[in-house]
Parts: sequence; C-alpha cells; structure tokens
Amino acid sequence: MSGDKETNHVIVDLKKILPIKMQTADLQQVIEIYKSYWGYRGLYTNSFFKRVIEQNLSYVYKIGEEIIAFCLVENIPSKRIIGIDLLCVKREYKGNHLGKSLLSFCINICKRLNFKNFELHVSTTNTTALRLYSKLGFKIRSIIQNYYNDNNQKDNHAYYMTLTL
Repeated sequence: MSGDKETNHVIVDLKKILPIKMQTADLQQVIEIYKSYWGYRGLYTNSFFKRVIEQNLSYVYKIGEEIIAFCLVENIPSKRIIGIDLLCVKREYKGNHLGKSLLSFCINICKRLNFKNFELHVSTTNTTALRLYSKLGFKIRSIIQNYYNDNNQKDNHAYYMTLTL
C-alpha cells in the first residue's frame, strides 16, 4: 500500500488483506467511520451497532489494528431477510474496490448460511453506491420519502433495494 499524494488516497492491494469478522471491540472505530459520513444525524445508535455485531454476520477490513472498511449485516428473522445496514470505506481508502469486495464476501457468507433474500436502503443521491448495488444484482423496489428524517431536502430520500439469490 502507498499514499497517492495528489488525492490523499491510500492504495491497498486486495490480495493482501482478508475480511475479518467484526467484533464488539471494533465498535468505536466503526462508529467513527460511520459518523465521518453522517455525523450525529445518522440513523443508528451504539446499542444497535452492538446488537448487530453480536449476530456475527458483519465483517471489516483492517490494516494492522486500523479498520479501513466495514459491512454491517443484520439478520432480520421476522422478515426472513438479511439487511445490509451499512457499507462504509474510510475516505482515504476509497477507490480500492474495498466496498464491493467486502459486500460480495458478506453476501457469499450469508448465501452459505442459506439466506436467499437481502435488502438495503440507500440515499437517492448516492450514485456511487447505487451503481455498486446494481452491479451486484440489487434492484430498486421503491422510494421512501424522508427516510433519513433530515432537514437537508436534497438527500433525505432513500431507495429500498432487494437482492434474491
């Protein structure tokens, strides 16, 4: 890995890192990455993160002890579905295909556990995420107005997307 001085991005060789099951000890770093995108207006509480991490379906990429990406995956038994709650890559590590790789890994783990249906919500303005989810086979099922309950009118709506294997 090396720093790209022009963009301040760090280049990572995906062949040299492996997904690691997220642990509750990772909670602080995960929340810091989450808040770097959504600040304190986010949807999720610390107790939510802890509960989902304890389901043992969420994974991280680490370099040393530093979490550089995570995928928070929730089993929702009442709906017989897996929820992809969050997929986050630290800003300086974007462009390395970490998100796609980690999400694909998590989907494959759930597939081996016989889960067939996945859902997620994504901001209607997050075109990068929309492209990724579409490439992986997720389909837009509906638009949820004011999903993010935010005063910022341009990006508070979400697409509800599903994937069936």
